[in-house]
Amino acid sequence: MYRKRVLGALSCATLLLVGACGGGSADTTATSSGVVDRDATMTMGWILPPPMMDPHATPSIIGAYPYLSLVYDRLVRVEKDPAGSKFVPMLADSWEFSEDGRVLTFHLRTDAKFHDGTPVDAAAVQWSLNRAMTKPTSTVSGALGAIDRVEAPDPNTVAVYLKRPASDVIYHLSTLAGAIVNPAAGDRDLSREVDGSGPYQLAELKVGDRASFTRFDGYWDPQAQNMAKVAIVGMVDDQARLNALRSGQIDAALTKVTQFADVEQLTKSSNFGVADTDHSAWYAMYLNADNPALADVRVRRAMNLAIDREGINTSLLSGQCEPTSQPLQKGVIGHDPQSEGRYGYDPDQAKRLLQEAGHADGLQLKVLTLAGVRTSDGLAVAIKEQLSKVGIDLQLQPRELGQAVIEWKEGKADGLQYTHPGATDPAVTMQEAYLSTLYPGARSADVEKVLQTPLDSTLSPEAREAALKAASSSASENALELFVCSIPTQYTFDKKVVGLEEMSPPVAGGPFDLRNVRTTG
Repeated sequence: MYRKRVLGALSCATLLLVGACGGGSADTTATSSGVVDRDATMTMGWILPPPMMDPHATPSIIGAYPYLSLVYDRLVRVEKDPAGSKFVPMLADSWEFSEDGRVLTFHLRTDAKFHDGTPVDAAAVQWSLNRAMTKPTSTVSGALGAIDRVEAPDPNTVAVYLKRPASDVIYHLSTLAGAIVNPAAGDRDLSREVDGSGPYQLAELKVGDRASFTRFDGYWDPQAQNMAKVAIVGMVDDQARLNALRSGQIDAALTKVTQFADVEQLTKSSNFGVADTDHSAWYAMYLNADNPALADVRVRRAMNLAIDREGINTSLLSGQCEPTSQPLQKGVIGHDPQSEGRYGYDPDQAKRLLQEAGHADGLQLKVLTLAGVRTSDGLAVAIKEQLSKVGIDLQLQPRELGQAVIEWKEGKADGLQYTHPGATDPAVTMQEAYLSTLYPGARSADVEKVLQTPLDSTLSPEAREAALKAASSSASENALELFVCSIPTQYTFDKKVVGLEEMSPPVAGGPFDLRNVRTTG
């Protein structure tokens, strides 16, 4: 007996309400009086240059998503509606979980084809998912770890057998982990070429700079191809992206909260606007509970109580980053109102907790920061200063992003100043924050159980929401990290660009998806 979960039915379990702009007053109205120009070329500014183009071997699923989502379809994708965000069909027309939650069956659309003209059938999907799970250089196999095996009982049906009732599998299949690669690629090196079925084909790749794409004429959904050409330019420097937008070199760009004053000034011109697309990501300092001092919840709570979040927001983040004390932010399913303000600024209580924990004489911690990333550097310095007032000495260790993550996962530091990207599925947000290698150290059995429960695909929407709220509350109460503030994702754009506010990438915090974006004449 199978329980249907198709189209909108999944939205109950994955709803993500999008909040209004965090206090900003920049113009968010796009000019759309002209008709859509389907012959246009749109140029986007992104924070990273083109990565390895193999979706199953890219170093960063998040960093690669804007590039590779143009050329690789998945079984499902994320779409916004008036209620929030939900999983909707892409290569799959519909899907359902079995009653025990251990079999996920997809029914494929019959009009999709790869760029070489071959059909996207069940055998191709099976091959591609097996590639993602077993390729020796796969960077996405962990995301698909709940999958036991994939079968293709007929050309239009794919059966995914699971090791546990895993609601998070739907989410992971909407990311690059679920990108469907053409079996014709075989063992070819796809680091500098692509072989997919998406709305665009790779036209030109300039390593370290940009990638250009052209419309694929045989695509099954022409409404997803609003521009004839798309170019994505990688610009690591935040100010360089804003300058390129101002000078007309690009049409839109991700802008950071630290740039909001400049963005607000720019949008006073009638030519520019800002789209505030999401508030589910948050700034935090990860804490390594393998350190005996940090294994003590009193120390972790003391660190949280020693931070003046509102002061940081006002002085460093243009008033755009709302203070938070939990992982699931306002507007996200599972946000716990009772945990709001749990960690107000109380340095005296922080000192008492540290004394109770045996650290009356102080504590020294090594913390990794992201070299050259203004927000990371600024936050780390501010937190260091505030913690010093309660006797905690942070030894800041700047590292390039990749090296910082490697050293963190190897347990070489006590803390990591970083950003949590919110997933469309809040259960995955919790999973990746506290049940992955990004969270070193043991958790109590009770906390582990609370964090695992929302991943159960047999839960009703109501039970799942309750489980998510309990998980967010538990992470807050146990101070699993040093919480700072909730980050808005903001794109600044030339007003000929329409639809940025409709974007629905599977991960919040920056990556864009141009499926619903268009330009006007």
